[in-house]
Amino acid sequence: MLLLVLLSSLISWPLLRGTMPASGDHPVHLARAAAQFDALMSGQLRTWWQGWGFGTPVGDLYPPLSDFLVISVRLVSFGLLSLSQCYALAVLIAFSASAWVLPRVAKLLGLPTVAGVIAGAMLLLDPGAGREGGWIYTVWMGVWPQALATALQWMTLGWLVRLAYADDVDPTRAAGKIGVYAGLSVLAHPISAPVLACWIPVVAAVAMVRRRLVMTALYGVGGLFLGALLTAWWWLPMLSMRGWMASYGWLHSTWAQMGRAVVEHLAVTQNMPPAIGLLALVGSAWLTIKGTAPQRALIAATLLMWLAAGRDWVWFLRPDRVSEMFTHLQYQRFLIAAKPGIYLAASGLISSLIASPARDSGAWSPRRYAAVGARLALALAAIVWSGKGVLESAKRFGVGRLPVEAIRTAGSFEENKASLYAWLDEQAATLGRPVRVVFDDGRNVHWLMDATARAEVEIYKIGFTPGDNFVHKPESRDPQVSQWFQPDFVITRGGKRARVGKRAASFGGIDVRALPHEDRRLVHITGPGNISSRLGRIDDEGIEFDVADSIPTSRITFAIAGYGRWELTRDGDPVVWEEVPIYGDGPPISREARARGSLRGGKAAGDDGREPTLISVPNIQDGSYHLSYHRWRAQDVLGLLLTMLGVLLAIQTARRRGPLPPLSTLARRRGGRRALALLTVLALSFVGIRWNSARGHERGRASFQLRGALDEHLDGLRPGLFKAEMLIGPAVVIPPNLTRDHELTWALARAPERVHGWVAVHDDWTKRGVRGGYKIRVLAREDGVETELWRGRTPRAEGKRSFTLELASSHGRPVELIVRLEPIGKTAPMAGFDLVISEEPP
Repeated sequence: MLLLVLLSSLISWPLLRGTMPASGDHPVHLARAAAQFDALMSGQLRTWWQGWGFGTPVGDLYPPLSDFLVISVRLVSFGLLSLSQCYALAVLIAFSASAWVLPRVAKLLGLPTVAGVIAGAMLLLDPGAGREGGWIYTVWMGVWPQALATALQWMTLGWLVRLAYADDVDPTRAAGKIGVYAGLSVLAHPISAPVLACWIPVVAAVAMVRRRLVMTALYGVGGLFLGALLTAWWWLPMLSMRGWMASYGWLHSTWAQMGRAVVEHLAVTQNMPPAIGLLALVGSAWLTIKGTAPQRALIAATLLMWLAAGRDWVWFLRPDRVSEMFTHLQYQRFLIAAKPGIYLAASGLISSLIASPARDSGAWSPRRYAAVGARLALALAAIVWSGKGVLESAKRFGVGRLPVEAIRTAGSFEENKASLYAWLDEQAATLGRPVRVVFDDGRNVHWLMDATARAEVEIYKIGFTPGDNFVHKPESRDPQVSQWFQPDFVITRGGKRARVGKRAASFGGIDVRALPHEDRRLVHITGPGNISSRLGRIDDEGIEFDVADSIPTSRITFAIAGYGRWELTRDGDPVVWEEVPIYGDGPPISREARARGSLRGGKAAGDDGREPTLISVPNIQDGSYHLSYHRWRAQDVLGLLLTMLGVLLAIQTARRRGPLPPLSTLARRRGGRRALALLTVLALSFVGIRWNSARGHERGRASFQLRGALDEHLDGLRPGLFKAEMLIGPAVVIPPNLTRDHELTWALARAPERVHGWVAVHDDWTKRGVRGGYKIRVLAREDGVETELWRGRTPRAEGKRSFTLELASSHGRPVELIVRLEPIGKTAPMAGFDLVISEEPP
């Protein structure tokens, strides 16, 4: 452990000195941590924050452990360290944690401690890749909360396997540790929930080998239940608000593509040195054949994570039928969870070669000396070869080079930023309120986002805002959006964007353009009527205002994003509100419909302002209105009470008291086995019923009815998973770059009156710019006569194009439904379509 701490400090020395990384998502994470800190200092776990766009909830939707880690460092420093210094130390801890825990995990899984040290060193020097962890993703891109979750996940697995295998373990103590580690891992990143779920069969297999299944199940489930209690204060309110969570689902490669990379490049993950890949493969085989049950569990758990990253398992198992969560996952993140196991497999082979001579007994002989020498020589060769590969890879990809400048320029960009922030503070003092700025740069450029933590600033960002999964994050530069935000300045860099307003200041390559200063109106009225505002501190008492001289068709709209915690009253009586687009003629959506999960998708290129966003009330009446934000609702109180119960149980468990110790008595009784069997049957039945029910809803879809078709009949097309409107679901997938026409046919025994369908270009392809597409004709063939029902083409932009086929003239009679595709343009994109051809099973 000490060696790994020294190595991580050496690699990340600037972080240890308190130098904050300036690249990637780091400014965003710092801003959110500062907002969470302000909420806690005001005595609240959650609040509404106007720092970004039209406001965003803090403490509800995004896992809070990374923010709390920054805050904890600041509290421990007694305020002597700045927020950015505390942030740097928090990133160091998170980046290093998954390596620091490996010696302990190795010991729990029956490997020598040295295996954990070697694996930890390899993990610290891992360059990684986008959504695959390592230095590139964790430190350079600034996506570090999952690194913290990974360490906690593997500690949870280690104690679960230890509970299932070791006779000398105290089950109560093990259950307590399982609960704490599992709970914290979920608070660090939501991927922990499916990761831990995937590992349960592995632990059960170990327990069955040791005939400890009942004991393991009782204490293991007890520990995981304790973890759920410890996190209830966050996940219970989060689940109640999931209708306002954006979807960022992302599919990974197929198993065939992943396997090809392993065979051709020995790359189990991206940018992995071939030496490590080969050692991991050989080590996995060695531990599977020669290892103990815990070591086999290590390999099985790692393999499961690696397989879970591929899209094949999602299509074959369809876990999204059980839980909607699986439509929003970024599946590459399973590779981050697999990496500690991959490196433990590689180091396990080396440690076995080193440790095997010490386990030999008997007299020494020349033959034995030769065998021992050969093993040690092989271990040394493996260390030198793998070490050389790791160091070369680390040097090539810049492991240890901390990005301290957000933008590479001739001068110091960070100094220019500091001057800009000082100037913005001066403007805020003059205006007597925070300065409102529009930040216009590249879609994934975030260098200004920490201004909310460093100056009196509110930001509307043109482009994506990471580190926040609130659905209402408009990215458009449309002037109508700016009119609602009412900015004071537009901040650009160099000649990146067209100039607006008058030049106010410049700081190196940073340009500031001034717009007319206005008192921001948070309440607007459309139609006759007058508004007089009496109170406007949105983050404190709320907004109070009077409406007079209105007519029934008048509407009030707030320059505030809709969220389930907002409540509006008129003269003390509740008023129903809805969400309306910032501009455009799109339909509104009710608060109840949003809470039920309507519009859970999104747009691949980001919200352009035409999605329902702002709080609005139609058909208003005169009276006194009050818009307030409810930080405490029934779910919040219940969640906090459950967490307090979890803390009490954790303390009792540490003292070997409470409800967990008596479980050992129950495990020895026959009734305990029967109860476990009954609970297992009930759980599997529940999952099976949900899965089969969802499957039944899909039986009438064209994509479902193609699953049994032969490949030659499909002729290149296939049923599979498809991403459109930021959601992952089944479709008839049209592969890219088709060069000739295709035809698919469905025989309907009884034609319905109408068939609904959609067609779309894959979200990932819309980001590249769609230069081609497909002409689509849908026809009905009856008694040899073909009738065209719909003609169109794949859309040129993101989103689904819906259509309806009228079959009233053939209703109830046998009909063949035909879809004909014709590629057009130079590069036909990946696309997909589906038809609801029957409301009943065919």
